[in-house]
Amino acid sequence: IPIQTEENTIIGILVLQVQLNELVGWSKSVEIGPSGFVYFVDRKGQLAAHPKISSEGKIIDYSTVPIVQKVLRGQSGVETVFNPLEHEEQITAYAPVSKTGWGVIAAESTRIAFARRDEDLKALLIRYGLIFLVSCILTYIILRVLTARGRAEAKRHRFERLLNSVVENAPVMIFLKDAKELRFVLFNKAAEKITGYTREEVMGKNDYDLFPTEEADFFTAKDREVLARTDAVEIAEESIHTKRQESRLLHTRKMALLDPGGTPQYLLGVSEDITERKHAEESIRRLNAELQSQSIQLQAANKELEAFSYSVSHDLRAPLRS
Repeated sequence: IPIQTEENTIIGILVLQVQLNELVGWSKSVEIGPSGFVYFVDRKGQLAAHPKISSEGKIIDYSTVPIVQKVLRGQSGVETVFNPLEHEEQITAYAPVSKTGWGVIAAESTRIAFARRDEDLKALLIRYGLIFLVSCILTYIILRVLTARGRAEAKRHRFERLLNSVVENAPVMIFLKDAKELRFVLFNKAAEKITGYTREEVMGKNDYDLFPTEEADFFTAKDREVLARTDAVEIAEESIHTKRQESRLLHTRKMALLDPGGTPQYLLGVSEDITERKHAEESIRRLNAELQSQSIQLQAANKELEAFSYSVSHDLRAPLRS
């Protein structure tokens, strides 16, 4: 800058010197990747510092570079452009330096940048491919498990329906009581037919709610005995009064249903109505007794007849001889 007097006479020159090596060294310390670099231009678009170009010698004019033109206009941004002076396409980020009019540009060759991007994308695609493959395998396994579980559930439902059908249509009375309060939780059709009570009337109730006290005491005592022994108990004959006030005779088997820990959870009972059979047996016994009595009488008559025949034959023998 010339130093002038009031009469415009030049009496000296003021020189400002910038150590570009310091600026270049600082630009190299900026971390923008292995192949990226930072360079500066002054307010005229001339290269001030470039890590790839020597700062000694002729000043290089970068004002024709489109990015430099934008930064000198005070613009900033990031874009991909071709640098005619460096003869390559670059990804650049540019911004003006406030108050000085200079500009700073960070650049990297698209070939190198995109190659690293492509490698990153490839690695990312491989990772996502592995994740997708693992997801497909997991999905397949989950679907197999769900399918198997669905089949097992369907099989279990079919078995339950079959078991319920067997219990419901069995010709004998089948009932189930909870082990704690001996309240009915299952009552099949045969039980309804024998007792005269519907399952709606029985469910949730115990023997004392349905039968005479003496019968309820007997049933409850046997139930407690079965739950205490945890093995099957057979009751050859027990009397039960139905809702119709009829007396029926039952042949019953009872057993406790245990949980995995061995604690009774339910009491299962199976009863057969033997009333008619007992009546038939009694009729047969009476008939046998009558037949036995008649047989005795017949034997006595036969003996009398034999004695009479002997007497007659003896009485006739003497006159015949005479």
